[in-house]
Amino acid sequence: MEDVKHAGELGKREDEPFDWERDPSVIVHDQAAIAAYYNTFDEPVIKQRDTLGAPEATLYVACENVERFLEGLSDRARPRKMPRLVSGGGG
Repeated sequence: MEDVKHAGELGKREDEPFDWERDPSVIVHDQAAIAAYYNTFDEPVIKQRDTLGAPEATLYVACENVERFLEGLSDRARPRKMPRLVSGGGG
C-alpha cells in the first residue's frame, strides 16, 4: 500500500511539536457540547455547555419561528461561493 500524505501532513516529523491552534491539518477545534430539546411550552431550546468560565448559553425559539430558524441555519451552513477576483489588466 502506498504512503499517502495529506496537505497538513507534508514534511512533518513525528518529533516536531504539534500546534493545535495553527496547524492546517486540524479539522475541528475544541468545542463545548451542544444540546437541543423541547421545553414545556413546546419551544425548541438549544444550550451550550459552560466552558472555560464562559456563561452557559441558552437559546429559545418560538414555535412559530422554528421552520424559519432551521432554514436560516441550513442556509448559513452551506459553503459560500467566493467572489471571483478579476484583474484590472491595466497596461
